[in-house]
Amino acid sequence: MTRVRWTPRALVVCTLALVGCGGGQSGVGAATYVTSICGTLTTWKTDVESAGSQLHTASNSAKSLVEGKQQYVVFLNALVAATRQAAAGLKAAGVPNVNNGSAIATSLQGAFTRAGASLAQAAARARQIPTNNAGEYQAATSGVSDQFKQSLSSIGTLTPKNAELDAAAAKDPTCKALTTS
Repeated sequence: MTRVRWTPRALVVCTLALVGCGGGQSGVGAATYVTSICGTLTTWKTDVESAGSQLHTASNSAKSLVEGKQQYVVFLNALVAATRQAAAGLKAAGVPNVNNGSAIATSLQGAFTRAGASLAQAAARARQIPTNNAGEYQAATSGVSDQFKQSLSSIGTLTPKNAELDAAAAKDPTCKALTTS
């Protein structure tokens, strides 16, 4: 069974870099916004890491391709749920009252919304992985893994930047913990 390793830390760092972007002059203050965003990202990171740990443990004890597939689907479903929950939390954070705040909030929310949709597609593909042939299983699992990694990597490719949000994130303990864990 293929094991996929990627680092949630890298995605969080890239996402925090986005939070340092800028639009609009109405909404929540920079410090309030980054506190909310970092809290959401902390929960997301914890959920993703937990799902990865559970997959690792389960895949080590899987006795068949059917069991391996079941665990992989459970893992992807957990990623879908965590990512959709993060998208909702990012939306609830509002729009930062900084230069380009609306564009920043929209970009960040959109990235997680798109990732959630793409992960849901990966989970649907995973449910179709054949389990009667190890070679076909391996090839199908690899294709699904590529899709889910692409889904998550798109979160880290966000732009624009904003110095006010960067400064607020640098002072926020939750944001600091995200970038150092």
